[in-house]
This record gives sequence, C-alpha cells and structure tokens, in this order.
Amino acid sequence: MSSPLINALKVANNEQLSTAFWQATEAMQQQATQNGLTPERLDQLLSDED
Repeated sequence: MSSPLINALKVANNEQLSTAFWQATEAMQQQATQNGLTPERLDQLLSDED
C-alpha cells in the first residue's frame, strides 16, 4: 500500500531514527573521550593482536 501520507510517515520515521542514532553516537563519543579514549589509543587497541 503506497500513498503520499504513508510515504511522508516513512520519511519522518527515518529522520527520527537517524537523529536518535547520531545523538546516541555523539553521547558515546563524548563518554569515551571523557574516559581517556583518544583516536591514537583506539587505533592501538584495535591493532593489538592479543
């Protein structure tokens, strides 16, 4: 079933999900930075073979 109203609701829902995703991502990034995780440290952690 396709209609302009359903399509508008789908777009609005996707925008809300996208906004929520990026807000959560930003919050995690801020928390990681506050806990001392730097890009260099992350690279080191990800490249360790242990």
